[in-house]
Amino acid sequence: MKKIFIVIVLFLVTVLSFSKQCDRKIALQMNKTIEVLDLSGKVINYLDENNSELAIIARKRSKDNHGIDYTHLGIAWKNNGKWIVTNLLEECDNPKKGLIYDDGMALFYGSAKIYDALILIPSKKTQKEFKEVIMNRETDKFLESKYSINTNVWEDKYQNCVQFVLESYGYYKSGKIYTTRKEVINWIKENNFKPEKVKVNWLERTFGPIIMPNINMDDHKNRDKINIIEIASPRTVINFIKYLEPESIIYEIKYNNSK
Repeated sequence: MKKIFIVIVLFLVTVLSFSKQCDRKIALQMNKTIEVLDLSGKVINYLDENNSELAIIARKRSKDNHGIDYTHLGIAWKNNGKWIVTNLLEECDNPKKGLIYDDGMALFYGSAKIYDALILIPSKKTQKEFKEVIMNRETDKFLESKYSINTNVWEDKYQNCVQFVLESYGYYKSGKIYTTRKEVINWIKENNFKPEKVKVNWLERTFGPIIMPNINMDDHKNRDKINIIEIASPRTVINFIKYLEPESIIYEIKYNNSK
C-alpha cells in the first residue's frame, strides 16, 4: 500500500509545477549558479539592448509537463536602472496561499532547472503605462490569496502566477475600468484569449486534491470534457498579448544555443 501511495504522489507532481516562495530561499542558499547568472545576464542584456522599460518573462522549472514547457511568469520592469520582477508565488509554509513579490532578475531565475527564458516586449505605450500600473501596485487589489496550481482561467476562486499576470494585463489593457477579477476575466474571454487545454487523468483528478493542497478541481466543474481543464500558461498569455499588440516582440533564449 505504501508503494502505491508513493507512485501516486510521484505521478501527481504534477500538473504545472509552478513556483513557490521557498524556491527563493533555495536560490539564495545556492548563492546563484553560473548558469542562473548567465541566463539572468542574457535576459537583462536583451531588454537593455531593446531600450525596454517593461517585459513579460517566463522561466522553466523542469521538462515539458502535460505539454507545457514554461511554468512561471513575471512582469519585469526597470526602476532607476535596476530590473525588478513582480510575480506571484505560492507560500512555502502554506501552499494554499499566494503572495506578490518584487524580485531581482537572478532571484526570479534562481530556481530554474532548465536555463531557457521566454520574453515578450510589448508596445512602447504598454511599457510606459503598464509599468505605472505595476509600480503603483494597482493590480494588488486583484490578488486572490487562495492559490491553485491548476487554476481555471475562467473562474476567480483561485489564482497562480500566470493567472495573476494575465489578469493584471487585462485590467490595464481594458482601460482600468474594472474593479473585480470576474470582470477582468470576462474581458479576457471576450477578447479571444485561447487557454491551454490540459489533459488530466482519473488519478490526477481523484487523488490530486487529496494529496496535494495546491491542486484543486472544484473550479473546473463546468468543463465540457471530464479529462480536459482550461488554464492560462505562460505561452498562452504571451501569445494573447502578441495578438492584441502585433508590434510586440517575442524572443526566446535557449540554453543549448545561447552561449
